[in-house]
Amino acid sequence: MRHLLLKRLVAVVLVALAGAGVHAAVDQDEIDWVRQNAFAFDTVEFVEGHADLLPLLPLFEGARIVALGEGTHGTREFFTARLRLMELLATELGFNAFAFEFPYGEGVEVNEYVRNGNGDPAEILARVYCPPWNHEEMLSLIEWMRAFNASPGRARPLSFHGIDIHDGSSILLIDSLLRFIEDVDPARVEAFESTLDCFRYRSMYHIAEFSDPDGACRANLRWVVDEIAGSRARHAGPSAGAYETALHEARVLLQRAEFYALMSEDPETATNFRDSCMAENLVWLEESLGSSGRIVVGAHNYHVGRFKDRVYVAGIETRTQTAMGWHLSERYGDECVVLATTTRIGDVAIFPFPGSAVVDSESGRGLPQHEIVEIPRLRYGAVVDLLRAAEVSPCVLDLRIEGTTSATNWLFEDRALLHFGTVFIPSTSTSYMIQEPIAELFDLLLYIDRTSAPHMLAWTPWQDLE
Repeated sequence: MRHLLLKRLVAVVLVALAGAGVHAAVDQDEIDWVRQNAFAFDTVEFVEGHADLLPLLPLFEGARIVALGEGTHGTREFFTARLRLMELLATELGFNAFAFEFPYGEGVEVNEYVRNGNGDPAEILARVYCPPWNHEEMLSLIEWMRAFNASPGRARPLSFHGIDIHDGSSILLIDSLLRFIEDVDPARVEAFESTLDCFRYRSMYHIAEFSDPDGACRANLRWVVDEIAGSRARHAGPSAGAYETALHEARVLLQRAEFYALMSEDPETATNFRDSCMAENLVWLEESLGSSGRIVVGAHNYHVGRFKDRVYVAGIETRTQTAMGWHLSERYGDECVVLATTTRIGDVAIFPFPGSAVVDSESGRGLPQHEIVEIPRLRYGAVVDLLRAAEVSPCVLDLRIEGTTSATNWLFEDRALLHFGTVFIPSTSTSYMIQEPIAELFDLLLYIDRTSAPHMLAWTPWQDLE
């Protein structure tokens, strides 16, 4: 307890220093080390070929899971660089499954397009109300996956998966479950339908209204999970795959209900629960793929980082959080390689939450909103101060070093790193940065000196969702 209080006090002091504009000197030994160890490459823009990225391949040796983080959700180049790395990993190392901080049901729809060309990915993105995904860069990533699979001679097609629980349509999952029950036990469809009816929500905007004070709806969803789990013996053989998918969908529905119930009661617990669920869903995906599966994960730096009981300071409030990345690293060890991204200067998109609550004055329709602002400048010896001084961008640094010297001590010191998801508060530095030893959280760091906001696409008004 004393250790936790001390860490909280230190965090508050560091934040005060950051706000006061205190800078740590950039050491020449540190600059030289970065220059000598940085893997520089030509561009973060997607281009034909990846010869400039080939020197990065040894960094992913032995990995079964590669987690590609993003320092913000509203930075275009984090997505274009991710696409370049995905192409490298798929082409050179056989990675074939791509899992995102994206809702499960809509992920199934995107995967149908990626695998078979059915559906419209732009239409799907337009109704995913976690705003960061509805932009040209995400659409280009999906279109690239489809083109990859459509090319002749692809022995290992790519697949797209959503592992998150806080967004998306619950109706997609419920309807899929009912189709499964219709196929295997049609006499019980009505019983399952009435039990699931308490959680029919069309979007994150609608589900934010969910309230279950007596736990009755969650009890209904547990009944569905238990009923499907108890019928496993009847689904051996050809129907086993459909059974396992249905069971997972039922569990995701329950996860989502538990998350939103917790959000109204205990946001700190809800945040930790969300990350543990994303880790659980990724493990399910890895196990369902079998020995041939190699997974790339795309999510915020926080979700992929090895944050364990991290003290998060917001003004005078503190929270203790544990991220998906810690759970994955506990399970997979060195087979899970974690890359974070960061930038120093440029523009970024920020989003209200939930974005769909804003009503457009002209149409009267509820539409997510976004704003383009400047990236906040970090202080107190920020990591980007050193990277800027080294004048190597874009580049990747391998943070996995044995022992330390005067040139590498900074990797294990609390240094400021850009860190926010959909929004930040300019007057509160803890809303857009963390002070952490980056080598304890990540294996690799991708640095892009100047970045811009993504090209946002139009959303479907929430009143028009079916």
